[in-house]
Amino acid sequence: MKRFVMLCWLVIGLSISGWTQQKLTAEDVIGRFLEATGGKERWLNLDSRVEKCLITKYETDGSFGVNQSIKAQTIYYQSPDQFLEHTFSTKNLYHSESILFKIRTCAWYYTSNTNSVVFFEPEPITFAKEFPRTYLMEALNLEPIKKVKEEDGMYRVDFKDDRQDGGVQSLFFDKETFLIKRRSYVTKSTMTPWTFTFEEYQSSGGFKEPRKVELKGGGEPFMTIAVSEISYDVILNPDLFKPPVPCDGGGKMVSLDAPYQLPQAVVD
Repeated sequence: MKRFVMLCWLVIGLSISGWTQQKLTAEDVIGRFLEATGGKERWLNLDSRVEKCLITKYETDGSFGVNQSIKAQTIYYQSPDQFLEHTFSTKNLYHSESILFKIRTCAWYYTSNTNSVVFFEPEPITFAKEFPRTYLMEALNLEPIKKVKEEDGMYRVDFKDDRQDGGVQSLFFDKETFLIKRRSYVTKSTMTPWTFTFEEYQSSGGFKEPRKVELKGGGEPFMTIAVSEISYDVILNPDLFKPPVPCDGGGKMVSLDAPYQLPQAVVD
């Protein structure tokens, strides 16, 4: 009799566990992540964000193995959707800079190597939310697919994204902390699989973000990001996000008469 009762409780427990797991939706998992990293309202009300980091890029050089290049990078975000990456390196007497800017209506890239600006077509998708444009948070602006899957011991949430093969990209959440541990997608245009790994979460300014990001392309190391500092709700110069020349249609390159320098970013 005792064995029968224990068996019944075991069956009930498994049933409840299975029911709870089935009831876990994408919004539940995302909500737990946002709660663990600062709170949904704080993220959505964030006005600006500045990240300073070192970027290590890996390039295969034929039979000579893998070459590494290290550059400093500062990433600026201004609500609701302005995003700018400023990458620079000085080696001996040689200095190089590149700037990548994205907004829904205009995107451009500047490099000091050619002293020119290239304009891109407007983004082909519409974001449903306004979370910061970072490697960690960007996918959360897409529409999630309700059903949560399990993979590699983590919760996997898929997001609708027509730019990627299969029309989705995925975020992987730790089952205990609900922190995002991985992001993956396969670029439709090149069929290249990309995987971001997020590690070493730290808290500052009321938010919790990873201080180490690793990116693999096609299964090979592509880039490592070591974050040294993140600032929130600083006052940014609006001129920071203006292109060196008026925004033009995608695919056009404009040569500049003189090297371009970003204006002072943070207003005292």
